[in-house]
Amino acid sequence: LPFFTQPMDSKCVWVKPNRLPIGKPIHLRQYIGMPKERQKQIIFEVLCCVMVADGKASRDEKLRLVKIMNEYGCDWSTEEIGQRLTDFVSRVRADGFHKVLNAVCQKAERLDDDHAAQLVEKCHQLARTDDDYTERERDTVQKIETRLNQLAFIRRQLQTPVKSDCTQR
Repeated sequence: LPFFTQPMDSKCVWVKPNRLPIGKPIHLRQYIGMPKERQKQIIFEVLCCVMVADGKASRDEKLRLVKIMNEYGCDWSTEEIGQRLTDFVSRVRADGFHKVLNAVCQKAERLDDDHAAQLVEKCHQLARTDDDYTERERDTVQKIETRLNQLAFIRRQLQTPVKSDCTQR
C-alpha cells in the first residue's frame, strides 16, 4: 500500500514504498532553511573527502580548496581552513575513510539540489587539480554524485502532487 507525506504546501503526495531508501524516512522540512554556515561546513567536508581520497593532499589541491570555499562565500581564513583540514584528516585516521565518507554523504543529502549539483562539479574540479585524477578520487566523486542524484530524484518524486485531496480513488 502506498503512504503519503505532507510537503510544505500541504498537498498530499502518494509515494510507492519501493522508491524510498530503506530505513530512511524522507522529511522535506529537513532540507529547507539550513543555516549558511552549516551548508559551508558540509561543502567543506565533501571537498575534503575528495582531496584525501588518494591518501595525499597536494599543495595545489589545498589552494584550490581555499578558492572553492571563497566561491561559496566562505569567509574562513587560510589558516582556519588549514586547521579544519587537519582536524578532518585526524577524523579520517581515527574513524577510517569510508566511515567518514558515508557520514559526510549523509550530511550532504541535506543540501538543496542546486547546491548539490554545483558541489559535484567542484568535486571534479578539485580532483583534477594536481593532474593526477586517481581511481580512488574518481570513485569518491562518483559515490558522492550517486548519493546526491538519488536523493534529488526522490525529492522530485515527493514534490509531484499525485492526489491533491489526499484520498485514494
